[in-house]
Amino acid sequence: MRGFVHKRTHTRTDGRPSILYYAVIETTDVGSAKRRQDWGKGHATRREADRALRDRVAAVEARSFIGGNRFTVGEYLVDQWLPLQKDRVKTTTLNSYQRTIEGYVVPRIGRLRLQDLSATHLNSLYADLRTRGGTWQSAAKKKQGADKPLSPKTVRNVHAILSKALNDAVDTGLILSNCAARAKPPRARSVSENVDAWTAEELTQFLASVRGDRLSAAWHLTAYTGVRRGELLGLRWSDLDLSSRTLSVRQTLILDYSTPTFSTPKNHEARVINLDEETSAVLEQHRTTQQVERREWGEGYLDSGLVFRREDGSLIHPDRLSQLFDKFVRKSGIRRIKFHGLRHTHATLMLKAGVPVKVVSERLGHADPAFTLRVYQHVQSGMQADAARVFAEMLSTSRADGPEEPSAPTR
Repeated sequence: MRGFVHKRTHTRTDGRPSILYYAVIETTDVGSAKRRQDWGKGHATRREADRALRDRVAAVEARSFIGGNRFTVGEYLVDQWLPLQKDRVKTTTLNSYQRTIEGYVVPRIGRLRLQDLSATHLNSLYADLRTRGGTWQSAAKKKQGADKPLSPKTVRNVHAILSKALNDAVDTGLILSNCAARAKPPRARSVSENVDAWTAEELTQFLASVRGDRLSAAWHLTAYTGVRRGELLGLRWSDLDLSSRTLSVRQTLILDYSTPTFSTPKNHEARVINLDEETSAVLEQHRTTQQVERREWGEGYLDSGLVFRREDGSLIHPDRLSQLFDKFVRKSGIRRIKFHGLRHTHATLMLKAGVPVKVVSERLGHADPAFTLRVYQHVQSGMQADAARVFAEMLSTSRADGPEEPSAPTR
């Protein structure tokens, strides 16, 4: 192995000459005995190039030198990394990766050499996204005109994708280390801060107000099981066993961009949820109503086997379901929460009733009970006062029922 500094003259766009100095490492392939040159980036002075050459030679001798590629960040992410994800993640996840990379990352740092990428570049990217927003926006946001600054959660998603991609680059020998590990994405809000749930009285009032609605069974089932919106709309009659009062979550209806598509459940795992007697009866009544609609539509009915669908059997768009829920909440006069708040309401009321966290976690389909505790920690902290009272009452009762305390000894 040997190295040298090479002086090269370039012609600028305005025709003026520009001189740069390159620290070149020359190695010999063991298998082919061919010589290979790896050129570093250009330096304005020979002194800078000499310093870079010493660093590169030291890296070769320490067996920590990686050369032979001049990929830009954009070329690596779009041409190499994304195609490899096709067989590793869901199609919708892949599309999300692509939107994030092409919309938020490539326009800003795509031209940088992959080996030159640093934590400083990533921190500047995150700050810019928080300040000015991204080039990819939904149709609704584009109508508003200027780009909208991204939330901390979205920027952290950008960071997570980059971290994953750069880890793969380390594994394949394209770079020495993952600079994303040293970057500082914005802090995410506590998940418990986003939890907005109804009290038992508010939920009872809402369910009473929608009792005559065609989709009243959907509102009831969500409140009584905590299923996600996509899980509700992806539910099939074949997933229900009303005789044993169980519901199996096997597929979900999600949005790929704005197009509804079926996918596997979150965490890629099916789960079984037990139903109460009232919920089973509500679903039986809903099935009877659906059979009447099928007969009325005749051959025009689209029999997809779904439990909740439009009158003609076609899919209910997830956004449409949320809009209907908002409409009924406004009409009921109850404190406004989002559709996902029904899921939070189910979990919150169960925890307040003393249902074990593990059971609540299984019903909700969380990865583990620890996540459930983090999301609903406000419920647990609110129950501490009751726990303190119950403990004190227990000891007070024990003292009252037990033997009298011995009197103090007399002198």
